Amino acid sequence: MNGSARRLARLLRGRAAGVLAGAYASARPGLGLAFAELRPYVLGDDVRAIDWRATARQGRPIVRVYEAERSQPVWLVLDTSARLQAGVPGRTVGDWVREAALWLAAAAWLRGDRVGLVGAGVPGLFFRPGGGRRHRGRLARALDQVVFEARGVDLSEAVERLAKAPRRGLVFVLSDFRRLPDERAWRCMGRRHEVWPIRVVDRWEAEPPAAGLVAVVDPETGRRGWIDLGDDRVRTQIRERTSRLNDAFRDWCRRMGTRGAVVGAGDQVLSALERVLRAGQRGSRRVGRGRL
Repeated sequence: MNGSARRLARLLRGRAAGVLAGAYASARPGLGLAFAELRPYVLGDDVRAIDWRATARQGRPIVRVYEAERSQPVWLVLDTSARLQAGVPGRTVGDWVREAALWLAAAAWLRGDRVGLVGAGVPGLFFRPGGGRRHRGRLARALDQVVFEARGVDLSEAVERLAKAPRRGLVFVLSDFRRLPDERAWRCMGRRHEVWPIRVVDRWEAEPPAAGLVAVVDPETGRRGWIDLGDDRVRTQIRERTSRLNDAFRDWCRRMGTRGAVVGAGDQVLSALERVLRAGQRGSRRVGRGRL
């Protein structure tokens, strides 16, 4: 059993995941109705339930029967951009995204939902929603093996894929959202699913320390350089740039009519996710500010 699989097993047995599952259950949309069967019309049936095609084929009135769904599909969309390598080893944006995906999966499974996974930037990283023990292990292993090194990732491809999913579900999109998805594709997915975009920011970008001269590398281009974090003006520029990106993300969420939250890669994952989900309960289209 690999690291994430062992971690998941502990989460499913622990009390902390149960707390998050409670917040998740309160924030998840109500379940709808799923088609169950076709049967002959009987006196008292709602005539609006008549399936006219089946009626024409069988030569007698046939109605469609629906039943309440007992679970819903939950999709986790992970941005695998090289940009998510930002941060210190062990506490990068990508590390936070991986851990958050595991927590959200555990919360959904504890509530009886099925979980699927889509890797934006990795065409082969795709799991249809499931909930069995074997599926949980395979998904956890896949998360453990995700490498954040893709370049030029466009979240729109993953968004378009989920817009075609056969059943309505809940979608969590974990990314730094430096590149916003195509609005038309996102609106299409939003009509089909309940969507939660979560922007994860490197804490050094939100509040850079006065660390003096620091070597930096652009993970997407490989370009290297130096920045002087001992200079107040440099730190102010970094904070202002991050603030502009946060504001652009929040404005985009409002235009899309969707929930949105900004969290820091230095935030404790469980408390941050619980805060995001609880905020969603208070306003179905509220854009959370997190701690940034």
